[in-house]
Amino acid sequence: MSRAFKPMPIILDLVQKNFRKYKNIILEDVVKKDQQYLQWLNTQPWFKIKHKDLHLKLNILLIRVENVP
Repeated sequence: MSRAFKPMPIILDLVQKNFRKYKNIILEDVVKKDQQYLQWLNTQPWFKIKHKDLHLKLNILLIRVENVP
């Protein structure tokens, strides 16, 4: 796909295959449950390389959450 972001079902599939800790849970729910885990995950070099689209979506999501009062 040439779009900047993959559709949500594809992102969820990536999460389910690679991050079993949060299988079948959407990113927005994981942020509410374990934001620290996602912040750690987002700093890992292998995550940035292997999951570029998910990394970008996670960056946006984390910035949005940090800016909420």
